[in-house]
Amino acid sequence: MLQIRWELKKLFSRKRTHLGFFLLLLAEGALLWVLSLPQSDADLVRLIGKSRLSPESYLSGFTLGVELMKWTSSTLGSLFVILVATDILGGEVEERTYRMIRCRPITRNRVLVVKFLTCLVYAAMLAGFLVLSTIAFGLLFRGPGSLFVSFPSQSVVAWFPPTTGFLRYLAVLPLMFLGLGSVAGLGFGFSCFPMKPATATVVSLGIVLLDSVLWNIPYFASLRPWFLTTRWLAWHQVFADPLPWSELFREAGFLTLLSAAGFLGGRWIFLRREVTP
Repeated sequence: MLQIRWELKKLFSRKRTHLGFFLLLLAEGALLWVLSLPQSDADLVRLIGKSRLSPESYLSGFTLGVELMKWTSSTLGSLFVILVATDILGGEVEERTYRMIRCRPITRNRVLVVKFLTCLVYAAMLAGFLVLSTIAFGLLFRGPGSLFVSFPSQSVVAWFPPTTGFLRYLAVLPLMFLGLGSVAGLGFGFSCFPMKPATATVVSLGIVLLDSVLWNIPYFASLRPWFLTTRWLAWHQVFADPLPWSELFREAGFLTLLSAAGFLGGRWIFLRREVTP
């Protein structure tokens, strides 16, 4: 635990770590402005009206918060996690400070475990920040009310009273963390390869963006269950009514395995890699 606290202290002493939280707030503020435009309001009102619901009750802070989270979690969230995960080990190797760490009585394996756990802690903090900041923005702008969600790609259209909607909103956090944790595993795995951190960042982001672009092309709609983006958007299913428990547990297990595979693959490479002084 002491080593993890030390790694977190080093992590948050870097500007790029704080940059993720700051840019998320800026992006959410910009999206909030876009969603407040008359055309955006009209689109939401039309969606709510199709379900024969009252827009006055369901055009609330909770509904707006989900819209904010939908557009920021899979893009900006993944970006900032990758920036941290690819730099936490690769940056020290490139700056030649890794040898200083090895001067202490600590094995390579322990260094990898501590640094990967630090990445997961950061992913958990970012997931919590995403969930809480979007709901805070929504409530400040619209105030409390009933929740309406629509995720056509996931076949999820549902509505809830305020208390149930708030609980469903908070229930997103575990799957959001597992999704960002799997992205951290991907970035951390590539950072263990004999390449510069910038290269590892580009490769990791390239995989995430390519998967997302292909997932959004209608031609590949029948193949969507095989894309990683489908797993990263598993938190959408938390708003399904009734809750698909078996699917939620299956997706949680897959995301956990993906995160572990990234770490174990990177570990296998790094333990066999010659790190030059």
